[in-house]
Amino acid sequence: MIRIFLSAVLFFSFGALAVDAQSTSSLPVNQEHIQYWMKTLETNPLIIVRKQAARHLGALQSNIAVPSLIKGLSDANDDVRIQCAYSLGRLGDTSSLKPLYELIEKSSNTQVKSSARNAIDKINAHEDFMKQRKQKLKEQQEKNSAASN
Repeated sequence: MIRIFLSAVLFFSFGALAVDAQSTSSLPVNQEHIQYWMKTLETNPLIIVRKQAARHLGALQSNIAVPSLIKGLSDANDDVRIQCAYSLGRLGDTSSLKPLYELIEKSSNTQVKSSARNAIDKINAHEDFMKQRKQKLKEQQEKNSAASN
């Protein structure tokens, strides 16, 4: 009976927008959808719903969600903070580096610290990749222009 009640609460809390993260990437991402999950992360009283909202924001791959995920790093629940750090790592936005470093300093939970470190590593790796890609494109353009002269 309790399981049915909890399932109903979760269903109505998530609403019709609750979908698996893998199928989320195939949905057309619009501003309203992202804002729905941002508001859910910031205001929903249920921990599991806030955690799921952070997960969806990372899966939606839109940097519009970065401010809400950064706020989520201050959530009262460790699991929500862990998921926010993970999602920030997925988004790769360098503006989240400072809050992630601050989370490492102020948190006493080793899992929270670990997820923040992993997110930082992922963001830095993404930045390095983009720099290398830009350099290769520049070299290719120089090579092409030298060959055409």
